[in-house]
Amino acid sequence: MPVKQPVDAQGTTSAREADGALASVRDRIREFRTVRAGDLLPDPRNPALHGDRQVSDVRANLADLGNLDVLKVVERPEGLVIVDGHLRRNLLADQEVRVAVLDLTPREQAKALLSFNRLAQLAEHDPLKVEALSVEVEDLSGTGYTVEEVRAEVAEVAPKMPPDSFPEYDENIDVSGIKTATCPECGHEFPI
Repeated sequence: MPVKQPVDAQGTTSAREADGALASVRDRIREFRTVRAGDLLPDPRNPALHGDRQVSDVRANLADLGNLDVLKVVERPEGLVIVDGHLRRNLLADQEVRVAVLDLTPREQAKALLSFNRLAQLAEHDPLKVEALSVEVEDLSGTGYTVEEVRAEVAEVAPKMPPDSFPEYDENIDVSGIKTATCPECGHEFPI
């Protein structure tokens, strides 16, 4: 269970400065609410484009695991405007969802629109951990991965092993025609 950090009167959270951790961060979540997703207003400036594959994967993920995150919104005179969660808003339009109402200025709202999806895209993944998790979950539907993609990522980092049918050689191998170089220090001959 995460340890709650003390919050001062300005909403600043004190945090340890270890491993590059910030000394203090403002808590910008003003409150949590439960609202009908379809009542949330999409921000027309949202730069995220949701292709068919992503829509299909997010739909499958929601059907399998449920809604695991709050939608992030700001309260404006026209209503609650989405900062993060536009696709889930569309897929869950007739359902009640939890939202985090953020305390952001219009400029900060624009920056959040730019940063939420982009910063997630910048994450790199350890292919061997992705492979281990894919084996654990068995069914990759709704994860954003296909079996072929996991195999391709692993193949890029896996140690190159000889094929199973790679012939073995011993000291009786025919060396005629093999070019060699001689070490000037020890005189040992190496095939080149």
